[in-house]
Amino acid sequence: INATTLPFFVLRFIYGHSSPLQSPDFGKLHMAIAYAVGIFWTLSISFSRLYLAVHTPADVQGGMMLGGLKLQLWMVFAEPVELWILAHPNGASLILLSFALSLLLFPRVNV
Repeated sequence: INATTLPFFVLRFIYGHSSPLQSPDFGKLHMAIAYAVGIFWTLSISFSRLYLAVHTPADVQGGMMLGGLKLQLWMVFAEPVELWILAHPNGASLILLSFALSLLLFPRVNV
């Protein structure tokens, strides 16, 4: 899921919601290369999961679909969350604290 979500969230956050060929702020070649790197990243992670036999093709496809859905949902909340973080002096610290607390709620089981 994160192999799909992370690179494309970063790209859409940097370049906005436009497609790689419609942005006036950045060169079309620059955006096309950035999106190509994002696609390469996603495909390389997905194929490595298959090659190492840690997931089935259905797992990888499902993860990519869930990652795309997660990306679309997060893009709705990205700007309000960023504005909240910038408006509150301790906003970034509270976000980091929430991540640390989530580690306590979902600890890793030693196998």
